[in-house]
Amino acid sequence: MQRLEVTRGTTPAGLLRELARWAPLEPRDAGRPLTRRADWSTAGDPWQAGPGVLTGEIPPADGTDYVSADHLPLATADWTHYRLRATVDRLRGTSNSVGITVRAGSEHPVALSVGRNTASLTPGGRDGAGDRRTCRLDPAATHRITVSVTPRQVRVSIDGDPCTAVRAGRWRAAEGAGGFSLNVRDEGARRQWPRFTLLTVE
Repeated sequence: MQRLEVTRGTTPAGLLRELARWAPLEPRDAGRPLTRRADWSTAGDPWQAGPGVLTGEIPPADGTDYVSADHLPLATADWTHYRLRATVDRLRGTSNSVGITVRAGSEHPVALSVGRNTASLTPGGRDGAGDRRTCRLDPAATHRITVSVTPRQVRVSIDGDPCTAVRAGRWRAAEGAGGFSLNVRDEGARRQWPRFTLLTVE
């Protein structure tokens, strides 16, 4: 259960901002989420830099090798049909990668990881954990990613070519409803973080 608290210090503008973060959002109204810092909750980032750590505008904190951010988790909790289109760059070797988790916050999330040479798709939840699918990519520092989500399937294309997909188990569609989160990882000694340069939601 979630609750929104109003205290003596709450301003009308602040209350409206919080209500906007909670109000249900249609996928078509999400637009270009990377341009709106207030729409993100960032894990592993004490300054709550929002999408800046995902786009390369703000460096992650020292000693960090992984940062993830959730996009409006309350407003997107009922999403069942949507498509994400992302462009990423600065992918180098196996030391760094980007990730997209769809159906985030549900009982059946699906996590995509994309590196310079490979991509992997891993369903979570009771009936999918560990069932990892991979595909080889033409080695490149930049990739274009499309992730399509329906109640029955998550399908991934990269650089315009089909990559892989996972089918849903025998559970109700509502159990897999949820929005998305993004992450970036860099375990290299030279600290060369990958980044998202474009993200649209349909």
